[in-house]
Amino acid sequence: GEGRGKGTGRVGAVVAGTVSAKGVGKAWVRPAGLAPVPVPPCVPGPGCPVMSSNSFSDRRIIEVLAAPCKMHRRLVRTAQRVPEIILDSESGTDSVASSADLYGSLALDMGMNLTSGWKQDAKQDWASYYVNSRSDIDFVVDMRPGVSPSSVAERFVAKGHWHMVGQVQVHKFASTQFTLLGKFNDEGSDDEDGKASEEGCLSDAKEAKQAENDEDERKNASAKDEGGNDEDSRSTSSTGDGKNECKQRSPRVSEVYLDITCIENPTHFKRFRKRQKAFREVFTDARTGVENQFGAQGVLAFDAYIHLLKAFAAKVPGNALTGFQATCLGLFTLQIGHFRLKPIHSIALSFFEGFLRFCLFFYGDGPQSWSFNYRQFAIDLSQGGRWLPRMSTGWRSELYFMQVEDQMKCRPDERVNVAHSLDPHRVCVEAYALLQRAFTGDHPGSMFMGQGAPMAVPAAPVPHS
Repeated sequence: GEGRGKGTGRVGAVVAGTVSAKGVGKAWVRPAGLAPVPVPPCVPGPGCPVMSSNSFSDRRIIEVLAAPCKMHRRLVRTAQRVPEIILDSESGTDSVASSADLYGSLALDMGMNLTSGWKQDAKQDWASYYVNSRSDIDFVVDMRPGVSPSSVAERFVAKGHWHMVGQVQVHKFASTQFTLLGKFNDEGSDDEDGKASEEGCLSDAKEAKQAENDEDERKNASAKDEGGNDEDSRSTSSTGDGKNECKQRSPRVSEVYLDITCIENPTHFKRFRKRQKAFREVFTDARTGVENQFGAQGVLAFDAYIHLLKAFAAKVPGNALTGFQATCLGLFTLQIGHFRLKPIHSIALSFFEGFLRFCLFFYGDGPQSWSFNYRQFAIDLSQGGRWLPRMSTGWRSELYFMQVEDQMKCRPDERVNVAHSLDPHRVCVEAYALLQRAFTGDHPGSMFMGQGAPMAVPAAPVPHS
């Protein structure tokens, strides 16, 4: 899920608390999957003592930014019940939908296969999920012909303590999104099933310590960061096709937000599903590439990096950058190798600094702007990451999974631009502010150029729509 509250301000406090500004590493590293780059001996690599000593910082990032384990279990339990409600036949009648698919942050960890070699011998000792305290549950539903989307929401209202807090209809994609808040009638307490924790959760003792640390960090961040926004102002853009209105009510401890996108056109539903699959493949490939390069440390760093990206998006005001958009941009910066490992930083913080500098220059309009700028180039996450010419001047910026769009033979006006709502100026300003605050080893105006600089990938000309 995109997350409900905007800017808790914790990202600045977390980064500032784990970054030192005493020196700058000089080595470039490009992730696996791109053209190989010679790695000088001074580059910290897998098992390097300098980088290993900073793995605590990456663990700390996850402890602070990830949702408490009990909240994660509550989201998982609820998500497991949702298809039962949507697809169940009532009183001999047909179900209201043909299928119901989970997507978003919760789907990433629930579908993550624990097949890595290092996990066979060592248990992962950090939270193996990407939900945070603002995350919700996202489902997309393939409606049966002739059935009104409202019937889905009505089922939840009838079967549990649910009420509808938002509704958005997007005619272009034949979709209606309902946002509900509540819980099921028979939902047990978190304490009742504490022993049946989800795979990858921390132990009970570590979980208690994590909750204590989370609370301390929340208090410290609230006092330190003057740029935070109201956590109760909730806004999402689940599919990239529409945007919910803000919700003003804070959920009770046992309640969760549930976004259900009902699609009435089978073609649009299949396209939605394929786009989500394309995202998951890029996400998994990036995680695997980092693991191949850095081992277990790399997986830890990647997970911490994703939490940093989502926290940064929450800090950007006015819904100018969603968590999904930030994640896609962060994956692209890994694809093109736009980061510099520094001995004074953990791997995740090195990734994150590269992301911030990318946002500063790609979305900047100053005299030092990058030759690769959002006004001239679109981002494509397909085929290992590449630049494309701008598709349409109707968008401020563009980001696509172009390979799947081409495979589905979508017309230019049918493609989904992930960056449709992104505000380049605001993202640039916020990236600059955080760089000044937390990454002062380099001047905020310095670019990561040189051996690891991204190169344009030739693309076939695309007619402007």
